[in-house]
Formats: sequence, C-alpha cells, structure tokens
Amino acid sequence: MNNIARTAPAPINPDNIGVFRNGQFIVDYNVNNAWDNGIDRVYTFGKLGDIPIMGDWDGNGKLKIGVFRNGQFIVDYNRNNAWDNGIDRVYTFGKAGDYPVMGDWT
Repeated sequence: MNNIARTAPAPINPDNIGVFRNGQFIVDYNVNNAWDNGIDRVYTFGKLGDIPIMGDWDGNGKLKIGVFRNGQFIVDYNRNNAWDNGIDRVYTFGKAGDYPVMGDWT
C-alpha cells in the first residue's frame, strides 16, 4: 500500500471500479481495470469501519463520495473528495448497526 500515489483531488467517475479500504477510496481513474501507480487515485474520506456510499447530495446530477457511520451519513457535499469542515455535511438517519440504502425516492 505504500506505493500508492496520493494525487490532487479529481472527480470520481461513477462508471469506474474501485475499493474502499480503511477510510480510503482507491479508484481506477483511467478505467483499465488495473492499478496504475501515479495515474489511479486514492481519496481519504472516512475511517476504518465506515461503509462507503455515493450519491448526488445537492441535486446537481453529479455523484459524490461519502460514508455511513453509526446512523450518520457523512458526505462530501462540495465534491472535492476530502472532508471540509463547515462545507461538507452530516445527516443523522438511523442508528448503529443499520446499513445505508441510497435511491431517488421521489
């Protein structure tokens, strides 16, 4: 894991594959289904035990990352793939032990 390059934030394409490991979204940025050091991206958002989520938090049609932790949806509201206190949002819905579900309910 030490060989993974940390690069500047860039939008996550929802059609790309990736994994969530210990609070990091590790994504196949160039969509070749293989890890390419220096090209693919790692975004730290969350921590060990969080459940990764994606959604359109502000209704602009673009997916953003987030995590679900103990009944809280912690979301990257401004889509820069990093936590910004005072800008990003926390919504409480549920409780510890619940699993998040996402959808366009309207």
